[in-house]
Amino acid sequence: MTKTLLAVDGNSLLHRSFHALAGSQLRTRDGQATWAVKGAFSQILGAVDRVGADAVVVGFDDAAGNVRRDAHPHYKSHRAPKPPDLVTQLALAVDVFWSAGLHVVIPDGLEADDVLASASAAATAAGWHTVVCTSDRDAFALVSDTTSVLRIINGGVEASPVLTPERLRLLTG
Repeated sequence: MTKTLLAVDGNSLLHRSFHALAGSQLRTRDGQATWAVKGAFSQILGAVDRVGADAVVVGFDDAAGNVRRDAHPHYKSHRAPKPPDLVTQLALAVDVFWSAGLHVVIPDGLEADDVLASASAAATAAGWHTVVCTSDRDAFALVSDTTSVLRIINGGVEASPVLTPERLRLLTG
């Protein structure tokens, strides 16, 4: 039986959870924001159950540097700065996910997308199937016979489509 790797876009899930659960304002006793971490962790657990993952890797963007931004200064320049509570939760998520036994990867100068693509290629080479978990449409480029995308949309993991080559063709034409 083919094993399944769940490759998670940590930044994507944290951003979605940050905005979706902001009304809860869940914090630690000392006031640190945690609602996005809780929401993203819940989504990862739901995705593990939904796809029957044998292994999980969670990729995050390198907050310290970005080779694409260095080479192309306008890369993502239209985006507003991240709110401070999101920045602290991105850092906290790495520690929480690692402590929970998830394999967390933050490549120097690169992004979560790079982790997803590398993990998918490595899994394919090892004879595994990969399910990429993200809300980012960029991951559609990874869809193949050995890689599908669990595209997180409103309604959470259970309401989100798993895009295979056939389903992607139906969605995009």
